[in-house]
Amino acid sequence: MIVEGLWDAPKALLASEAVKKRSVLLITGGMREDRFYDNLSYFCPGVAVEFPAWETLPGEEIAPSPDIIGKRFEALHALIHKKGPSILLCPLPSLLQKVIPKEALAPLLHRWKKGSRMPFSSLAQWLTELGYVRSAVVSDKGEFALRGGILDLFPVASSDPYRIEWFGDEIEGIRTFDPVGQKTIAKAEEVFLCPAKEMPLLQKAERLVPIGSYLEDPIIFWDDLLAIEDTYVSLKGMPAAKSPFFYPFEELLKSWDHRQQIFCTDFPLTEQFEMFNHTFRAKSFKHRFFKVEHCFHPEESPDPHFHFLFLNATETEEEEVKKQLSSIQLPKNTRWERGYLTSGYCLDNLVVIPNVEITQRARIRRQKWRSTYHTPAAELHELSPGDRVVHFHSGIGLYLGLEKHANHLGQETEFLSLEYADNSKLFVPLSQAYLVSRYVGSKEELPSLSQLGGKRWQAMRAHAQTQIVGYANELLQLYAERAVQGGFRYPPDSETMAQFERDFPYTETQDQALAIHALKEDMTSEKAMDRLICGDVGYGKTEVAMRAAFKAVIDGKKQVAVLVPTTVLAVQHFETFCQRMSGFPVHIGVVSRFHTPKEVRETLHKVSQGEIDILIGTHRLLSEDVRFKELGLIIIDEEQRFGVKAKEHLKKFKATVDCLTLSATPIPRTLYMSLVYARDMSVINTPPQDRLPVKTILAETDPELIQNALMRELSRGGQAFYIHNRVESIFGRAEMVQKLLPSAKIGVVNGQMDPDAVDQIFHRFKQGDLDILFATTIVENGIDIPNANTILIDRADTYGLADLYQLRGRVGRWNRAAYAYFLIPKKRFSSPARSQTAQCTH
Repeated sequence: MIVEGLWDAPKALLASEAVKKRSVLLITGGMREDRFYDNLSYFCPGVAVEFPAWETLPGEEIAPSPDIIGKRFEALHALIHKKGPSILLCPLPSLLQKVIPKEALAPLLHRWKKGSRMPFSSLAQWLTELGYVRSAVVSDKGEFALRGGILDLFPVASSDPYRIEWFGDEIEGIRTFDPVGQKTIAKAEEVFLCPAKEMPLLQKAERLVPIGSYLEDPIIFWDDLLAIEDTYVSLKGMPAAKSPFFYPFEELLKSWDHRQQIFCTDFPLTEQFEMFNHTFRAKSFKHRFFKVEHCFHPEESPDPHFHFLFLNATETEEEEVKKQLSSIQLPKNTRWERGYLTSGYCLDNLVVIPNVEITQRARIRRQKWRSTYHTPAAELHELSPGDRVVHFHSGIGLYLGLEKHANHLGQETEFLSLEYADNSKLFVPLSQAYLVSRYVGSKEELPSLSQLGGKRWQAMRAHAQTQIVGYANELLQLYAERAVQGGFRYPPDSETMAQFERDFPYTETQDQALAIHALKEDMTSEKAMDRLICGDVGYGKTEVAMRAAFKAVIDGKKQVAVLVPTTVLAVQHFETFCQRMSGFPVHIGVVSRFHTPKEVRETLHKVSQGEIDILIGTHRLLSEDVRFKELGLIIIDEEQRFGVKAKEHLKKFKATVDCLTLSATPIPRTLYMSLVYARDMSVINTPPQDRLPVKTILAETDPELIQNALMRELSRGGQAFYIHNRVESIFGRAEMVQKLLPSAKIGVVNGQMDPDAVDQIFHRFKQGDLDILFATTIVENGIDIPNANTILIDRADTYGLADLYQLRGRVGRWNRAAYAYFLIPKKRFSSPARSQTAQCTH
């Protein structure tokens, strides 16, 4: 059956009707599973199962993310045990990848509960066979540790690790724990345990089957034929397409000739058509769906013959929509329900209108891969025997390792063994490991060991604290003027501010919420705010800054200056602020070298007249001709990138206005001033819950590796950065990659190009018109392209650590596995250096 012109919600409704008869295998091009899942969750809750692709290729040295492996086994477990029909959401790459049969996989999937039995003596061997790695301390997925009768285990399908207590061969208790601080969190009912790796199972299996075999005689549902064909063409050119672990697509298609199939398409098809080198025959079906705008306009009272169903996820959303529609007369049979769809539709006389059709605010689905913890890391699992350590009370010692001894209750437990002067020893129980930290000194020579029980260490601590207080006094004097003069006191949040916060398409992370609360407390108090927001790249600092800027403009009628280190970042922030604040009475301007002198003069004139509320720019904002009518807030992004002169200018500004500083890698003085409370600090340690760790690969420059890395990213519909910090050779390197990937659309930017050309290329990349962006470090700070999840950095050995950290932060900003390749010339590193660097990047 061919169905033309359907969009998201009607497609999901059609699939939900099909699944009433039998299971549905829903094939996508690889980018729309989230939208389908949201819609299917409304039409047929609990029926849809997602089966993600590896996002690496069989034969590559890069292992697939353990999070994705866990998600795949969870999906297969659900399919094995589901009693009714299912809808399997399957992107094309995961459709083509072979899996082991049901009967071979089922014995490897377990649910452990209290009372479950398993020979404890064979646990280590059994878990090793499942692909888990034994370690001293469990800190990542796929690891386990055994201590006495306790098993610490981090299953790849779980967001938390588990501490499982055994009594003989029986499970006595299950609790989750914090992999950072190793503290127990809460009791758990059960543990789902699956293999930690998939490839070894595929290699050992006697036979392999397609994923469709997990469904009984499914209906094949093609989401968007054109998008699927694009993905197919990309995959076909990959070196791993001929892998024994991939099905030839033509083989699968032939096996489906007798099955019922539904083809969704946006372009006309005849009843016999060619696609994927295969001939299909299908009858055309004319649907009766219409878009919402054909039947309803928010400004006009609708036809009373229609039945209206309004969907809102929360009561607040419903009240907001009712307020928006208060000027029109809705029919008496109008219904209001809880629910979410990505789009609405009209079918016969029923009009389904989700919140997004009225507010244009789409919800973005976040999948929780891992829990986030706030316990300071005990450093014992990063120590090696022979390392110098510092015990808070006893001073500098030598770490000897972990030893088992009886504790004060007579129970055998593990202790950190530390050696001090005169061969004296101190045994520190693991529960007090937070008192021990690695020694970090400013000089190369190692310090002498402290005397256990001596007074010298206590005297040294007291002396250091005195020096710190003296330094703090100097710093506090710098900020005394701000404290004496005070700041502007903003009123409590207005309804407009509340609406702006509701427009945020994500759920704030815990640390984001705390940072926003703290800066609002600052702004509504009488003191002048001076707060540092310290957080990793991509953790949501910009949203916190936009909340502060919006409050200053809307609630305080003040102007805001946003100071950034690079021109490209200025443009990025301008677009982000404009997009986030669209629909609100906020006027935003930008000054940079991308604009003509005339445009800059016009913008600065409007700023001086108060016609522009938020001005974004580089060092140009510090010029004498920049005058604000009512400046209330300065936001400084990546303060460590500004020089001494720039900061002297800033002091003039900061004496009387609120200041918010954002940084992933603050300079020591900035950080120190926050730590001694000369400045307030909020730390955002919580990544978005669907964020996967960036895989960092240290490799020698090799054309085949570059080709495979880029082809993998492009085959999943993504984009890539290629950083080459030599202007004279960057175009030559781009030509080399173009020969490797003839169909790829490549753009090149560097700081010496015409500003308009840079702006145009950057916009094309952001809009998805370019596949690969070749750039110098012009993109180092703050560039946010969620669809770009591979970055290759040429001559990584010539960069500083902070530069590499910032560049790596350009990827991994979405719910997909991201890859950062640090490329070095061949034979550049010695074997020991290579080994150490590989450990660092891992």
